[in-house]
Amino acid sequence: MKISIIGAGVMGMWSAYKLLDAGHQVNLYEAYYPGHTRSSSGGESRLIRGIYGKDDLYMDWVQYSLEQWQKIESKLGNQLFYPVGCLWMFGNETAYGDYAFDYLKKIDWPIDSISLNETRNRFPQFSLKGIHKTYYEPNSGYLMARLGCQLIKKLFVQAGGTYIQEQIPVDENRLEDFNYKIIDHDSDFVVLACGPWLKSLLKNLLGNKLMISRQEIYYFSLSAPNPSFNTSSMPAWIDLSERNYYGIPFTDQRGFKMADDSRLSEIDLEEDDRLPTPKKIEAIKDYMRFRFPTFMHPKISEARVCQYTNTTDGNFIIDFHPQRKDILIIGGGSGHAFKLGPSIGSHVTQLVSGQANVNPMFSLDRFNDSDKFQSQFKR
Repeated sequence: MKISIIGAGVMGMWSAYKLLDAGHQVNLYEAYYPGHTRSSSGGESRLIRGIYGKDDLYMDWVQYSLEQWQKIESKLGNQLFYPVGCLWMFGNETAYGDYAFDYLKKIDWPIDSISLNETRNRFPQFSLKGIHKTYYEPNSGYLMARLGCQLIKKLFVQAGGTYIQEQIPVDENRLEDFNYKIIDHDSDFVVLACGPWLKSLLKNLLGNKLMISRQEIYYFSLSAPNPSFNTSSMPAWIDLSERNYYGIPFTDQRGFKMADDSRLSEIDLEEDDRLPTPKKIEAIKDYMRFRFPTFMHPKISEARVCQYTNTTDGNFIIDFHPQRKDILIIGGGSGHAFKLGPSIGSHVTQLVSGQANVNPMFSLDRFNDSDKFQSQFKR
């Protein structure tokens, strides 16, 4: 089958790679470049971790995806995954971690429930004020994001896939016409993997189902070297207490990464400048002083503004267009799709090949009229 994929973010890239591996002829179109600065798959790094509340499927997908990311590493000799561990810190509500802990044990994903005293002894960098429970995933860590997209593209082309740097217009008002071709050449199937641009390209279908949130990411520097905040001494971490923050300790590539994972404001992809806001800068510094009191005089060395494409329930969209069964829509990453790229690509391949049905968890039919947009950290 001849398949065209529009969008070379992590969803489109892994779908292209997996479809090609399944024997299809694949053209991959990208307006800019893989992991470009305005994409949701850009930037330096992404966490990969196992805890996913009651979403067993995601935990199965994480396990498979990590194996696939590591295969990419071995094929090309570039390190993409850094197993620095991941510390989870929970406030009063711990159910999200409690259920996942039991399931991860069943699938042999390494995870430990550690007491607060043990956490203080092992990781004295953290203040545990407001924390009631901690879990530790020793084999979790972070992935290189932009580099990962670029390396998958390299393998895709080496394996015989066609990568085309071109912006493809999509006329939503003509999609119900089966004679309408999104691209000029004769494809049997089209996958729309346009990330946050799906909302504007398919405004009638997805306009009220997606919210593009503005996410600010910061890198802090130290006035003097402190090895206790390096990856050799400190894990990546997620704080689900009164605030919702995550971070990665000092790496060779950047400084001490930290971000607020809340989805509080929208971003205009075409019009807004990507500059950090003074209010959020002060909030992140306050949190830095609160959670890491020995990190003296935190200074921001770099900042980046990206976006999440949020759905109302925090789950992805992987479904056929209601009027076109030769068009598959994949998107709604909701801030957690990157790590799961290989599993998304495998699922897309099964759908296109007729080997699987649309999962209700990712279907367009699941949406109601709710205008409340959630993260994957459903309580």
